[in-house]
Amino acid sequence: ASPPPAAPAQRGFVRSASADLSRNRRPREDSAGPPLSRMGSSSTLPSAFSLDMSFDIFEPRHPKHVRQEREKCQYWGPDKVPAEHLSALKDTWKQCVDQQMITLMFSDKLEEQLAALQSWKMKVSEEGMVVEPVLDMLLKWLTWMIFTANTQVWKAILEVLSCTLKQMEAVGLLLTDREAQILMPNILERSGHNIAAVREGMEALIRQTLAVHPKAKLLPILMQGLLSKNKRSVACAMRGIGE
Repeated sequence: ASPPPAAPAQRGFVRSASADLSRNRRPREDSAGPPLSRMGSSSTLPSAFSLDMSFDIFEPRHPKHVRQEREKCQYWGPDKVPAEHLSALKDTWKQCVDQQMITLMFSDKLEEQLAALQSWKMKVSEEGMVVEPVLDMLLKWLTWMIFTANTQVWKAILEVLSCTLKQMEAVGLLLTDREAQILMPNILERSGHNIAAVREGMEALIRQTLAVHPKAKLLPILMQGLLSKNKRSVACAMRGIGE
């Protein structure tokens, strides 16, 4: 009699299976389309996640233009995001990435947050604007993450955003109006951060945003930034208007 089949390997944050096996991973049953891309593993990730951080992006059930039309009046900062909006975002992400990445992205643990951010930075750096179909969702997640007080997380967020905007400019891709509404008010408000390096990073992001969205459309958002209670944020908004 033939020997019984081997038990399947258990999935986890650290896997000993060959990276080749991960390429055969099937799409999630609730995903609405074929995988958009794949990212290789990175040696720069925190040690607990360094062996296999590859992940696929799947098309969400509702395409971006439908999603953005439906959510065009949804509040997303710069003050705290309502819990029901965050819950809806998480549910949509479940259509697009696997449970491991969901766990990292919405974790309360610093190491897991940094692993998720590093993974997205690598995704954008290596595969460019393959993230475009979920860019509005990525910007929502990143700007929500800004509410953390940890400077390591802030630095990682700045790197992902800067890399994304740089890739957009390189291929001539513009932010949609909704994406600009998600991004610009949040980075304007946080441009008044107490740490100089964070302030400089936020101001650099504003300049990058001006390169990937018509300034005439950004002007009302910049003008709104003049109403901030943070004097540094107001000064940054004024410089943005003068660009």
